[in-house]
Order: sequence, then C-alpha cells, then structure tokens
Amino acid sequence: MNKIFKSKLHFGVVYFTILLIDVIVKNISEVFLFRIVTKSSLLLALFILVLNHNSEQKKRNMFYLKSALMFFWVGDMLMLFDDNMAVYFLAIFFFLIGKLFYVLRLSTKKDFSMNRLVPYVFFGVAFIFMVYYLIYNGLCKSCFFLILLYFFAALLVFLFALIRKNAVTRISYRLVLLGVVFSFFSDTITALSSFSEVSVPFSESLIMVFYGLFQFFIVVGILEDKNVCIFNKNCKSWSKI
Repeated sequence: MNKIFKSKLHFGVVYFTILLIDVIVKNISEVFLFRIVTKSSLLLALFILVLNHNSEQKKRNMFYLKSALMFFWVGDMLMLFDDNMAVYFLAIFFFLIGKLFYVLRLSTKKDFSMNRLVPYVFFGVAFIFMVYYLIYNGLCKSCFFLILLYFFAALLVFLFALIRKNAVTRISYRLVLLGVVFSFFSDTITALSSFSEVSVPFSESLIMVFYGLFQFFIVVGILEDKNVCIFNKNCKSWSKI
C-alpha cells in the first residue's frame, strides 16, 4: 500500500480509477449513496499522499494544505445534497475557504513584478464578469456576494500560482497552474449549470472530471515544489516516477 503513495504512476492509476468510478456512479441514480464512498475516496487519497510526503513540507505549509483538503472534503459531502439550496450554498462556502487555504499554501516570499501580473489580472476579471453576465439573472440576492467572493478566491489562486514561477521547480509551477486551469473549467460549468439557461453537454460528468483533475494536479504540483532527489527508499521526492 505504501508503494502507491511513493510513485506518481502508481498513485495516478489508483486516483484516476477512483475518479472514473465516481463519474460512473454519479450518473447512476440507483447507487447514488455510494458516491459518499467514491467521492470521499478522492480527497482521502490525496490527504494520505500529503501525509506520506510530510517530511518535505514546512509545518505551516502542511497545515495550509491539509486544511484546504479538509474544507474541500466537507464541501464535497455537502454538495451531494445540493437539492437543498441552503446546503448548496454552505458547500460553496466551504469550497471558498478551501481555495483561500490553497492561496496561503501557494504564497511565497520571493519578490515578483506586479507589471507581469497586470495582463493576467485583467484576463481573470474579464472572465469573471463574463461568467457573471451569463448567470446574473439566475442568482438570488442572498447568494450574489457569496458567488462573487468564490470567483474572487479562484482568481487569487490563479494569481498566486503564477507568482510561484521563480520560487519553485519548473514541474511544480506547471502542474499547479494546470490544476488551476482545470479548476476554472469546473467552476465555470458548475456556475452555468446552476444559475443560467446555458446548456453544457455532459455537464455533470465534466464538472467532476475537471474537479478531480484540479485537485490532483494542484496537490501533486505542491509536493513537487522541492526538487530534492529521485525516488529511493530514503527519499519521498516526486521529481521522477
């Protein structure tokens, strides 16, 4: 079992198998309650992975990463009962806190140029306003600011992922950024499906696929941020499979 969490290849096979099963279960109403197991297993696998690489992370960084996964896990469980609008927005609140913990984990002490971020800020703000334009009529007054805060947190994750460029290894930077892109896909499809009349084919499956990819790449990317050594029995580096 321990070998699974010491190899990107082994862990990836296990993780994406669970993700595939969860997507299938999500589309079979008769076994809906089984999703509590399949969906929980995704973040549980990532949490165990983080624990297995505990020695390569500072305690504060580990706290941020574990907290992010825990808040996302609670949000995941609440989202299974999204027929209740109060529960649905509570789930979004937990996702929001999870993203903020990712922001804290991705923050670095390296200096960065604000000028380099300006185009990305404009892109992010424009993207948020475009999505908001499409979902505005479907938003209730009580959830307007919560959804706005959620997208603002998503923008912060994107920006803090960008400013890591010269502070971490290249593979870590790229994996985390890829995870953030998948997060945008998942969040956008979720917003359009929940609050607009825009029809996205296979939206339920795509949301889960992109969400699973987001969590996988951002966590694995974070664990790659210290390229110390290659796999061996005394080292937990993720620099190679």
